Amino acid sequence: MSIFRRVSALLPPEEFQRVARYIVVGLASTGTYFVTYVAAILGAGSPIWLAACAGFATGTGVSYLGNALWTFGQKAQARSAVRFLTVVGTSFTVNLAVSALLEWAGVHYLIIFCVEAVALTILNYAGHTLWAFRPPHAEAELQR
Repeated sequence: MSIFRRVSALLPPEEFQRVARYIVVGLASTGTYFVTYVAAILGAGSPIWLAACAGFATGTGVSYLGNALWTFGQKAQARSAVRFLTVVGTSFTVNLAVSALLEWAGVHYLIIFCVEAVALTILNYAGHTLWAFRPPHAEAELQR
């Protein structure tokens, strides 16, 4: 049985669709990050940490709009944007720490990128699902 079928069997259809959309948006965001990251390193001669900052910033714009509008079906609004940026800010800090540590350890920048992509996907999905894009009515139910 393929991983796709196993995951779809574990999740309700709505949740599976949301995860699938999150993955598509994540791939677009990661692609944007990667192109910016490599262009900054190879094209502009930027240090890895600066390339990571530039890639993270451009990927974040793609991620917010794609997830707000498509994955979670919400309007782009201040409440979700502030929460989204809080989650992303936390991930950004982790991203820089991991980049610096792995670069110091002599790890190739493409391997650093792969490690970051997996770790950030998991951290961000949890934060966006549980807090950033949680509908207001779900919060009201939690407070009861």
